Amino acid sequence: MSTARGSGGAGALHAIEKLVSVLIFALVLFQLYQSTKVGVTPRGTPAREALQHLHISLGLTATLLIVLRLWLWARLPRPPRPERVPAAADALARHCNLGLYLTILAFCSTGPLFAWSEGHAVSWFGLVNFPALLQPGYRASVTLGYLHSAFGFFVLYLAAFSVLVGLWQALRYRVGPWRMLPGFGWGK
Repeated sequence: MSTARGSGGAGALHAIEKLVSVLIFALVLFQLYQSTKVGVTPRGTPAREALQHLHISLGLTATLLIVLRLWLWARLPRPPRPERVPAAADALARHCNLGLYLTILAFCSTGPLFAWSEGHAVSWFGLVNFPALLQPGYRASVTLGYLHSAFGFFVLYLAAFSVLVGLWQALRYRVGPWRMLPGFGWGK
């Protein structure tokens, strides 16, 4: 298979890479929004149970997409660095992207653990049921709940930092800040 970007099978993989990146971005935004709804819906109600199951299913979907995205990241050649951007600045932008994917993966991975620690079933839209890896318990629930929330807040902080990096590089090196967004080309 050719290693040039956009040629042959690699071109199809790059298209998949962009699509997966956009899907992850949309899922994470929706999950963050949905988290605000779960917290204000009374415990023990069918509405909260439905929100939790949807949240778990979408989190499992995001996990699968992130693993696929990281596999593509490791497999495909990196897009070239824009000419005006120094290597260190480009590396910072790339590390911001990788950091976001790894943090989101940690966020999504702690979600099912938290659900099990609270005694919830973990399934993917009711089609695939996962056996509990943890017994329900208060200490595990509190620990995993805080860990899951911490990764969620870190995603927000890292996203804000990434936006600042993109804007700074746009002003400093005159490259499009959208290059750091999913689905856009890295730039020339």
